[in-house]
Amino acid sequence: MPGAPLELHEREEIFRALVEDLQAGWAAIGRRVGRHPTTVAREINAGGGRERYGPAAAQRRAEVARRRARRRRLEAPVPVPATSWRCTSTASRTVLALVDVLRVAGVDACRHPSRRGTQSSETRPARYSR
Repeated sequence: MPGAPLELHEREEIFRALVEDLQAGWAAIGRRVGRHPTTVAREINAGGGRERYGPAAAQRRAEVARRRARRRRLEAPVPVPATSWRCTSTASRTVLALVDVLRVAGVDACRHPSRRGTQSSETRPARYSR
């Protein structure tokens, strides 16, 4: 979960740190603001870089981005694929029991349906002699 968005006073502090020392490292600015160095680097790079960063423009850009409509994650649930390996122990036992029943009935449930009816390695004629 992401942290709280930067506030205007934090953006101004980043700007002051850049004005004082244009070559200041992300970690030093991050300590000064109380944010992770990556957050500071992304903020400055999104604002045009070290030479062009402005706190007021960055604040406006962030406010517009916050107001932008987004699709909620729970509006359209993603179906769980049938081949999911997240099986409960009851489901696993049920599947294994079904495979056993099919095996008793003479159906090879472990082979892919498109491969059924093809020759196995035992019945396939050898192409190369040794």
